[in-house]
Amino acid sequence: MRCLFCKQDSSNTKSVEHIIPESLGNKTLILPRGYVCDKCNNYFAIKVEKPFMELPEIRQLRFQELIPNKKNKIPQMEALYNGKFPAKLGWNVKNDDIIGCIDITDEAINELIKRREGFFVFPAFTNETIIQNSSIVSRLLAKMAFESLANTLKSLPGLRKRRDGRRQSRRPSQCKRGTHMDVRYTLVTPSCRS
Repeated sequence: MRCLFCKQDSSNTKSVEHIIPESLGNKTLILPRGYVCDKCNNYFAIKVEKPFMELPEIRQLRFQELIPNKKNKIPQMEALYNGKFPAKLGWNVKNDDIIGCIDITDEAINELIKRREGFFVFPAFTNETIIQNSSIVSRLLAKMAFESLANTLKSLPGLRKRRDGRRQSRRPSQCKRGTHMDVRYTLVTPSCRS
C-alpha cells in the first residue's frame, strides 16, 4: 500500500490517521492503517493540526465545549475575577467526570471571602467569532477534505484492487452501458519531507 500524500510504501505503518483530529473529539472518522504513512501522519500532527489547536479561537471553543485532547486535557482560559483580578479557569477530566478549577491570586481569594460572591469575565466562542489565521485553517481543511475523499473512494464499487494493493478504476469497456462516467483528475499534494 502507498501513502496518500508522499506515495511511499506505507504497508508497515503503525498508526491510523484521524480525518478530523482526535483533539477535536473525533473517535470514528479514521482511515485504516497504511493509507497515510507514519512520517506524513506525524508531519500533519505537528505542522497542521497542532498550530490549528493552538489558535486562541479554537482554544476558546474547546474550553467552552469541554473538548479534551488526546491526553484528556481541556485548555485553560485566562479570565478576570470581578473584572480586575487575573485568573485562570480550567477543567480537569478524571474517570469521565469533569471538574471545574480556578486559579486566582490571594488578593482575589480575600475579596471572595469578604464579598461572598463574584463573577469571571473571559472571552467566549460565538457564531460571530472570526478565526484570524485563515492559512492554518485552510491547511487543516484541505487535509481533512483529501482524507475524506480517500475514505469515500475506498468503498466505491467501481474500484478494484491492482496487484500492488492499490485500487484502480475500471476501464469503460468493463462497465455496464450507461454506468460509466469518465473522470480525469490530478491530485497535487504538499511534500511531507520538509
